[in-house]
Amino acid sequence: MKHLDWKSFATGILLTTTVMFGVAATNPSEQERQQWNKNQKWDVVLIEQGRSIIGTHGYELFSVVWGYSDDARKTPTIKIAYRKPKT
Repeated sequence: MKHLDWKSFATGILLTTTVMFGVAATNPSEQERQQWNKNQKWDVVLIEQGRSIIGTHGYELFSVVWGYSDDARKTPTIKIAYRKPKT
């Protein structure tokens, strides 16, 4: 029992991954496809690091952008983007 047959082990791993990918590779149902609306509109707010986030109630964080500040010194900064669906 101290000897491991590597060919059988590799075959078992290959069979297991094939079954897992085969089960997971299904087409989305019609209901799942209808949930995404290609015509949706988002209200986006971009807030620079250190600024107040007051007024972002109902928004969700979706991106962090590395860049430079808008002042004359062009210091490195982080900008945080929030989004909320437009109604």
